[in-house]
Amino acid sequence: MTRAGEERVDYILFCDSNNNPLDYEGEIDVFFLHINKLAMIKPHIERKNMQFGLRWSPIVRGHYYMYINHVRMNPTYEIGVCAAQADHLISKITPPKVTKICYCEESEIMLDLRDSFGNIYSQL
Repeated sequence: MTRAGEERVDYILFCDSNNNPLDYEGEIDVFFLHINKLAMIKPHIERKNMQFGLRWSPIVRGHYYMYINHVRMNPTYEIGVCAAQADHLISKITPPKVTKICYCEESEIMLDLRDSFGNIYSQL
């Protein structure tokens, strides 16, 4: 799990049908697509030996799919992004709509914490 705004690197290795690594020399087109299609990110691709390193920084909280040459991959791990640290400048408190506050009264107050990218960090 990665926090929004943090850089991550995913490594891919091409293998044949017998699971033997291939030294793939061709060009690859890779992108990560948010599960709700809220963001599409093209990573910086670095080649290391027979692996490709995909360096990218997601900013929208949620799950992402990986596409290679426009084919959706099913990696053995889940690509998940959680919200960054809460930003008190974006967060807001919603007080109850009352004209008079009594001495002993219970009221609900909504606290909506968001990170600097607008992702919901927590709702209380």
